[in-house]
Amino acid sequence: MSRLRPSHLLVAAAASVGLAACGGAGPDTTPAASAAAADFADADLVLVAGDMFYEDPPATLAAGTYVIGIDNQGRAPHDVVLDRGIGQVAYAGGGEQDAGEIALEPGDYVVYCSIPGHRSSGMEFDLTVE
Repeated sequence: MSRLRPSHLLVAAAASVGLAACGGAGPDTTPAASAAAADFADADLVLVAGDMFYEDPPATLAAGTYVIGIDNQGRAPHDVVLDRGIGQVAYAGGGEQDAGEIALEPGDYVVYCSIPGHRSSGMEFDLTVE
């Protein structure tokens, strides 16, 4: 289950860690954002991952800065990757948790797990940022 929790949102840190570049289907005129490491306890949005699924992911979010966490309840590792040049936000091994901070601009995103075979097995969802 994903959950949003009201909190004071942090300003994204200038340094980014653990990013993987991701391409889109067409040219993107939006400047690429990047994720910064964050504490899972500070997560505004938690994506629960299991073996080849994200449980009840959100369809829409308001534009802004979020700490996005992954609570991996499965055995295999999973991550949270956003397209549009953003890349990996969080990565968690089986039974682990992780989080990353990201500023989301309005637009349509695809969120997915980049572990080989996971996206094609259903670990993908569309997210609209308004």
